[in-house]
Amino acid sequence: MRKSVIKTCPIGLRQGDVLRDTGAVVDHIVTGVGSGLIDVVTDQGTRRMASSRVIAVIR
Repeated sequence: MRKSVIKTCPIGLRQGDVLRDTGAVVDHIVTGVGSGLIDVVTDQGTRRMASSRVIAVIR
């Protein structure tokens, strides 16, 4: 499976967003890690999430 690094994704998550549950700042997003999954790389580490799930962010 081919991985791609992107700065925004279809669910509206983008570089610089702050995740509401942890306060982590999104650096970039990696697609192609699994069926319907994305890796969200933040300043606090990497989180694997469903690419269709809406994530609560602070803008």
